[in-house]
Amino acid sequence: MQFDPLISIHLDKPGKDYLPGDYLICDYQIDAIEAEEILMVETSVLWVSSGKGDEDSGIHFIRRRLADSAMDADLREMERIETALPPTPLSYNGEILSIQWCVRIRLILKNGDEYVVDQEFRVSDMARPKMEGITA
Repeated sequence: MQFDPLISIHLDKPGKDYLPGDYLICDYQIDAIEAEEILMVETSVLWVSSGKGDEDSGIHFIRRRLADSAMDADLREMERIETALPPTPLSYNGEILSIQWCVRIRLILKNGDEYVVDQEFRVSDMARPKMEGITA
C-alpha cells in the first residue's frame, strides 16, 4: 500500500494574523516518503482572489529546491522560509470578492505525481493599534 507524503507547515504566529510589512517565518517538513523519490520542492507565499468574475493570484515569494542540487541533499528535512509581507493586497472575505493569503508547499515526485498543501493566513491592518485622541 502506497501512502501519500506528509507535508507539515508551521507558521511563526499561532493566530496566523499578520500586519502588512510583518516578517512571515515558516518552517516545513516532508515525511512518509523516501528521499530518492522526490524531484523538487517548491515553496511559495501567494494570494488568491475568488468570487464573482475572474479569479486572480499573485506570487510574493517562491523558492525551488531540486533533488540533484548538492546543497539540497535531503529535501525532506526541516526547512525555513522568511519573507517580509507586502502592504497590499490585504486579506478580505466579502460577498462578491475574497482575497486569501497562503504558504504553499508543492512536492513533485520523480514518477510525475504532485502534492500541494496550503497553509492559509491573514494579512490585515485591523490588528494595528489605533492612536486615539491624536489629530492631524
